[in-house]
Amino acid sequence: MEIALLFVVFVAAVPVVLTLLAIFAPAEHAAWGRRVAHRLIPTNGPYRGKTEVELATQSEPRVVRAASILTALLGGMIVPGGLAALVGFFFLLVSLEKDSINSDTDRVLVWLAVSSFSGLAVSFRCLRLFNAMVSNADDAPKRMRSLATHSGIHNLLLVILYTWYAFSSSAETGIVAMGTYPLVSLIHVSLLLLAARAIDARREAHAEALELAEKQGVSLPPLLPHDVQVEEHQPIRIPIVSQ
Repeated sequence: MEIALLFVVFVAAVPVVLTLLAIFAPAEHAAWGRRVAHRLIPTNGPYRGKTEVELATQSEPRVVRAASILTALLGGMIVPGGLAALVGFFFLLVSLEKDSINSDTDRVLVWLAVSSFSGLAVSFRCLRLFNAMVSNADDAPKRMRSLATHSGIHNLLLVILYTWYAFSSSAETGIVAMGTYPLVSLIHVSLLLLAARAIDARREAHAEALELAEKQGVSLPPLLPHDVQVEEHQPIRIPIVSQ
């Protein structure tokens, strides 16, 4: 009995521990700071179109941080989700063998068992994506949008399934309450899309400033010097005049 209880606690603790690590682990300032943060600053001067380019270290955007924390939580759900999928799979086999799918509750459990494999794939992708997000990997936005599409379709179908079941005559409160999980996942989908857009916006500003500097013959370093002992570098402003 004690061993079984410890196992249940371990299973439940996995997503919690991963989430706490995502919240309290040192933010990836180094990874984001190594990319030059270019910001075009219009100035009032004697030259038409005068701007300054500001170079400064930067941490990840807040929406990326929020999305990464929720990604860690949903990624950690692969352990309890895997066990639930295993139980659901056996339930599906037994139900099909006995031809005992007679109620709406049985039907919704069968569909949940079938969908669990897609859910496990979503959790696995969350585990793999978390580090790419906070380390500003080159392909992170593309992977975030791909995961958002997969998870969005998967969880939207689950919401439809739970909604149908909630209005059925044999609806059970405990099963209906499980519908909160796909709702949280849809919030995660929205955060992934917003975070991907935020990363793209910073990269576009980066490329725009580099292009403008090149036209003006101003040499900008591709990377800022990084000192792990210093969280923030003083911004560097380089005047660029465009006639």
